[in-house]
Amino acid sequence: MIVRALILTGHGINCTREMAQGFRLAEAESRVCHLNDLAEVALDDFQVLVLPGGFSFGDHLGSGRALARRLRRAPLGQAIERFVGEGKLVWGVCNGFQTLVQMGLLPSGCTLAPNASGRFECRWVRLKGNPASPCLFTKGMDGLELPVRHGEGQLIGTPAPELVPLQYCDGQGPTQTYPDNPNGSVMAGAALCNETGRIFGLMPHPEAFLRSTQHPEWTRHRELTRRFGAPFPREGSGLAFFRNAVTAAQEIGLCTTGR
Repeated sequence: MIVRALILTGHGINCTREMAQGFRLAEAESRVCHLNDLAEVALDDFQVLVLPGGFSFGDHLGSGRALARRLRRAPLGQAIERFVGEGKLVWGVCNGFQTLVQMGLLPSGCTLAPNASGRFECRWVRLKGNPASPCLFTKGMDGLELPVRHGEGQLIGTPAPELVPLQYCDGQGPTQTYPDNPNGSVMAGAALCNETGRIFGLMPHPEAFLRSTQHPEWTRHRELTRRFGAPFPREGSGLAFFRNAVTAAQEIGLCTTGR
């Protein structure tokens, strides 16, 4: 059964190719669509709608607000509402996360604000999965590393604990302490999902870690696995998000058998 992902691009969004590659590696089909052409695309042909990271309209919360307003316009807004109502998957990364918040698709009372550090953060962070979360994208995840690159990623509000599927952590667990928590997010939240677990906003960039050799310390990791007689993994931990999305779409019967 075929899973098809529609990946948005245009107006500064710059991680579309990496997102498309992630879905290809997860054995799904993907189509990259410019925002100007989105109204001409039949959303019914897809099971996953992806709002990639990058700098749509600039690296600030207003960028997410601008994109959200554009996506809410009729008739596109009604098509997206129907897409969500049918139980399909929606995934926003970085600026895409901001957009999902501004569209009201993630828990009310939560938003994203400038990093508490007052600076742009671009580095790798450690994350811990929340096993109590219904999030379909993070199913089975425990500890992992991903890069962040954002200036406005601080989660504020009072989300239910189970709706925070990933948390920034140090060696002891989830933390509010900088720099392990790069933006000061409440509950150390690096992501949010809705109650169904099918709409997912994530601040770190999984598309930047599809292969193990993309990690800045991959040669050290390779040497450690050699010393302990373990195989060196070929996949980066970011690919698990794509595999989970494809598996979820298949399990809940969203995909089709052909074109």
